[in-house]
Amino acid sequence: MAIPLMLVILLGAWLLICALFLPGGLSVELDMRAEWYTDRRAVMFYVIAAVTILAWMTESLHGLSANVIGFMAIVAMLVTRVMTGKDLAGLSWDVLWLVAGGIALGDGVGATGLDQWILNLFNWTSMPALAVVVLMGALGLALSNVISNSAACNLLVPLAMGLATSVGGLEPVTIAVVLALACSLGMSLPISTPPNAIAYATGEIATGDMAKIGLIVGIAGTAVLVLLMPMLWSAMGML
Repeated sequence: MAIPLMLVILLGAWLLICALFLPGGLSVELDMRAEWYTDRRAVMFYVIAAVTILAWMTESLHGLSANVIGFMAIVAMLVTRVMTGKDLAGLSWDVLWLVAGGIALGDGVGATGLDQWILNLFNWTSMPALAVVVLMGALGLALSNVISNSAACNLLVPLAMGLATSVGGLEPVTIAVVLALACSLGMSLPISTPPNAIAYATGEIATGDMAKIGLIVGIAGTAVLVLLMPMLWSAMGML
């Protein structure tokens, strides 16, 4: 369901960035050559990474949380000398704190009941289905720009799916997918999503430029999402 929207936004965002930031006549050469390392440390890393991903995907079977699994992976890499203390010291801790700050803000929104208060500001049952979809998409975009995308999605989707059952002509799956994708379009600040934080950590990206591009792409993408995608999904038999 997300692929058509992703293709449109990816192309539009790339053209926008090229138009605003790349000088005319600039040529870029990309070296795509890569080496497949096969020494002991590399092989150990491949094994640890594969086991970690498998453990994340089978959490329901063994009961270990994703946090514990991630910590165990770090311990395994330190024990096998794949990673050393110097590697830990070289991590971009400021980036990690940025991401953690967005998650913490999301936890605060949920713990204080701010998310429910925002939703209760509107009389959803008196609105037509299209208005609910548009407003939910706007709320998802707005909230995910100031807290973690994942946190915003986790807060809003369960509440919105409950509200959708009382709105005529609106399927809960529609509002869930719209909100999930709208939250993923929140990309105006470094705290919104880890890729933003990583780009910001390079020192080459100014917050103002990130906000400008993020707002344009977010608003345009959300408009396409709420106005066109439900009709496309229905035509493709996905709803």
